[in-house]
Amino acid sequence: MKARTSKGLTLAELILSFGILAFVALVVAGLFIFLLKNSAKTNDLTAGRVLAQNVLDRAVQHGPPDWGFPSGNGREDLTTHDSRTDTEFIYTVRNYTLRPPDNAVSGISRTFYYVEVEVRWWDTQGAAGRTEMGELSTKVSQVVNYEEQM
Repeated sequence: MKARTSKGLTLAELILSFGILAFVALVVAGLFIFLLKNSAKTNDLTAGRVLAQNVLDRAVQHGPPDWGFPSGNGREDLTTHDSRTDTEFIYTVRNYTLRPPDNAVSGISRTFYYVEVEVRWWDTQGAAGRTEMGELSTKVSQVVNYEEQM
C-alpha cells in the first residue's frame, strides 16, 4: 500500500506561521514609532538651537543693559512637525558680569559679560504629551566685552 502524502499545512503550522508574522509586524511597528518620536525630538532640538543662537546674536548685537530683551524672556511658535501644529518655544536671556570695568589709561573701560540663552519647549502645560522625550531645552552662551568711554 502506498502512503498518502499531504499537500496542505496542518493547523499547528498555520498558527505558528501567523504567530511569527504577528511578532515581526509588532517589532516593525514599534521600531517605526520609536523612529518617528526620535525624529520629532530631533526637529524640536534643531529648531531650539537655531532660535537660541538667533536670540543670542540679537542680544550680543544690542548689548547692555537690557540686551534687547527688557523682560529677559520671550516666546515664539514654530512649526517643527507638521503644518497644522505649532510648538511653543520659550527663551530666557541671562547675563553675568565677569569682570568689573577696569580703569584704563586711555579713557576706555572694558567690561566682560557672560551671556546665556536658554530655550525650552512644551512647558509644564504641555507636560502630558512629553513622555519619554527627555529634557526639552537647550542652551547657548558667549563671552563678550564692551568698551565704554570714561
